[in-house]
Amino acid sequence: RFVDELHAGENAHSRILRMLLQYEGGGKYPIYTSFLDMLSYHCQAMPQIKISSPLFSNEEGRIDVLVKEWNSDYPYAIIIENKVCDAGDQHHQIQRYIEFLKDEFKDHIFVVYLTKDGEKEVSDDSLTEKAKEYLGISEESQGRYIPIDYKNHILPWLEHSVLPNLKVNR
Repeated sequence: RFVDELHAGENAHSRILRMLLQYEGGGKYPIYTSFLDMLSYHCQAMPQIKISSPLFSNEEGRIDVLVKEWNSDYPYAIIIENKVCDAGDQHHQIQRYIEFLKDEFKDHIFVVYLTKDGEKEVSDDSLTEKAKEYLGISEESQGRYIPIDYKNHILPWLEHSVLPNLKVNR
């Protein structure tokens, strides 16, 4: 609600999310680690990922939030497409993002489709058949595609996992 009171658009939401995820203390990324735990709960295809030195960005390749990690065990990228304000999907949007990263990260790309309340679904024009195949989406599996929302996933994660573990300097 606080961010809503600021009348922040999707770009501002994305910057705030990136800033939270990239919080680093003593060489560790506790908020990002917790976020990955939450994602792995919703994505059976996500392996246990070793975090060493992730890079976080906004708008790289027009991607709202992008996390890239080149650790030796499992180099990966996480695309976060933020639709908190119900913006429409662009033509071949998810497919273009995958194409932007797939030479570098092969089949270790995850797509998080983040909406306000879970009502909005990605369009077939954005998440094309080619993108679905690449992400391993089938009738039985969502593959490496993770549809989550602020209402049911991000806000409870912040409330129960992030806020109780914040260290406050006084």
